[in-house]
Amino acid sequence: YTNLTGKKIDIGKLQKVLSNGRKLIRTYWYDGLHDVELLEKLGCQDPQLSTFKIQKDQKESFIRDVLTKKLGVTPRLTPLKYKKASGKFEPYQKGVDVLMSSDMLWFALQNAYDIAVAVTGDRDFIQVVQRIKDTGKRVEIAHFSHIESKQGSGLLHYGDRYWKLDSLDIFMD
Repeated sequence: YTNLTGKKIDIGKLQKVLSNGRKLIRTYWYDGLHDVELLEKLGCQDPQLSTFKIQKDQKESFIRDVLTKKLGVTPRLTPLKYKKASGKFEPYQKGVDVLMSSDMLWFALQNAYDIAVAVTGDRDFIQVVQRIKDTGKRVEIAHFSHIESKQGSGLLHYGDRYWKLDSLDIFMD
């Protein structure tokens, strides 16, 4: 997986580092996936439609072959949404944050974990982190430095522990 800084992250190393010697119950992967059917209904045509189909196939292969089969990660996916600008369709994620937040809160209320580690710097998670901590659970936040400078410190003040991913041994050689 390549992050926004262009470095390739070894998801297995990431799991190991963030579990920090603790028993890892489960890792979830939240992401958006191209909705080819919607694109066709919206009138998206080749070559852009073919590109989106290839991207969808590549992401599905990565999720199936690497995340799920090799690393035991549970994918949680939502269909991407699209806006049209300058005659091109631009994909964006919608609902991924809500899905992740609701899962974090649900599993906290089910007593499924003691410590959640969220890989995000998104300020939208402030309220859910506070509510989870109100249940007596701990929440650790893992983020890249560019998120901190882009979003302000926001979420980082609410976690019980902070992991700066840039400085960890999680990248592919």
